[in-house]
Amino acid sequence: MTGLPTSYELEQGWQESRHRSKAVWHGDEIEQIEPCPSWLGNGLRRSLCLSDSLWVEIRHESYQSDWSLQRHHDDQFPLTAKFYLAGCSQVQTRGIADEYIEQAGQNYLYCLPDTQEVESYCGHEQLHFVMIWLSPSRLRSLGTQYRASFAPELQQFLDDETRPFFHHSLGQNTPEMQQVLQHLLHCPYQGVTRSLYLESQALELLSLQFAQWLAQDQADVPILVLRSDDVERIHHAKTILTENLTHPPSIVELAQQVGLNDYKLKLGFRRVFKTTPFGYLREQRLELARQLLSDTEMSVEEVAIAVGYRSRSSFTAAFRRQFERSPKGWQQQTKRSHD
Repeated sequence: MTGLPTSYELEQGWQESRHRSKAVWHGDEIEQIEPCPSWLGNGLRRSLCLSDSLWVEIRHESYQSDWSLQRHHDDQFPLTAKFYLAGCSQVQTRGIADEYIEQAGQNYLYCLPDTQEVESYCGHEQLHFVMIWLSPSRLRSLGTQYRASFAPELQQFLDDETRPFFHHSLGQNTPEMQQVLQHLLHCPYQGVTRSLYLESQALELLSLQFAQWLAQDQADVPILVLRSDDVERIHHAKTILTENLTHPPSIVELAQQVGLNDYKLKLGFRRVFKTTPFGYLREQRLELARQLLSDTEMSVEEVAIAVGYRSRSSFTAAFRRQFERSPKGWQQQTKRSHD
């Protein structure tokens, strides 16, 4: 395969290889083990479907030569954790950075809905990493009572159907993470015990990342220094969000527009307004929704779509959290008061 393949073209190549060398299913049918296609390199890829909301992929491969892959992520991109054990990749992600490196001994947590990405790999180098995908619904099932223990970007998963857009490098894999990774890679159990054990290890890795991120944020906040012009830029960012509620820029794009780096914008916004940019955006969308329900003849479904929600149920849940009543209840009460 030459040039810059898309994820679709790569999958087609994998499909052709599967016909020639069949994938092996583990006896409990939650894990599929596939050899790397010979035209690409060698090694194995393990895919584990632990539940409808939790998946794991383990790659242990090396490639015949340097190569790159172009991906387009859709708007249903899940929360993704990655733990590098060996090798590295060079990544370009629209809206994040021109170029960054993911490398051995490091771990990352990200959500990249509706964006393009190019991943580049080195030939003749062992690549070994573990990826965990968690659906937002699984995170929301934990309940909003735990929101204080989440970093602000993760809090959005609890509150809103609109997914946050971020890529966060959490630093070194801690000794606790390394131990759990080995448990995940070398599970000693079979059957239902194996399934439960693997799911518990995947969730533990995510919980260790959440704690690592929160500790970083708490350590970073006290040293943030905001000059008067920084505060003006943060207020400008708020104005931009207010004027673009239904089609807001990403955090990186917003930071570029106001002349701050995304780190200072996120922490500074939280200090000045006591909420995150996405938290403010959600509050303003719901306030707009309340006005539309009060002042127009739009249906609840039409209002939900107008303020950026894809489903009535998600919109209703968010509206009820903010205003302590349903959109329909608010609309009926407003009409009675006007009669």
